[in-house]
Amino acid sequence: MKGFTLFELVISLTLVIALSTGAVLLVRDVRPSFELRDTVQNFQNDIQNARIRSITEQQSYGIEFDEWQQRYYLVRGTTRINTYYLPDNYYFSDGLPFTIDILSFDSLGAASASGTIVIEYTSGKKKTITISPAGFSSID
Repeated sequence: MKGFTLFELVISLTLVIALSTGAVLLVRDVRPSFELRDTVQNFQNDIQNARIRSITEQQSYGIEFDEWQQRYYLVRGTTRINTYYLPDNYYFSDGLPFTIDILSFDSLGAASASGTIVIEYTSGKKKTITISPAGFSSID
């Protein structure tokens, strides 16, 4: 007689269900970390875009922060050019080190202020971007 016994089928099905449940739980726990990393990377790219445009166009560009609405703007001088929103459940935390909530770059790419910007997920996971006086940024 060929085939599987009922016991073998039940054991196989139990193993498949257990492995599937473990995979779903792992993805659910890891996903916010990947989303936070992507959010911070996109934000850092926007900062570097403002710096590069300041150098290439020889005008002041920067990032204006709106902590209450969880958004920020690319600005040229005092004119808002683009609006960017943080994804749901992400926000700027720990305050910002910039006066009037603007980080601007001069024609040489130097930052108007140095310090750290913290983006946090509602679960408490955080990533920090450090801005140097020369205008370089790094993710810690």
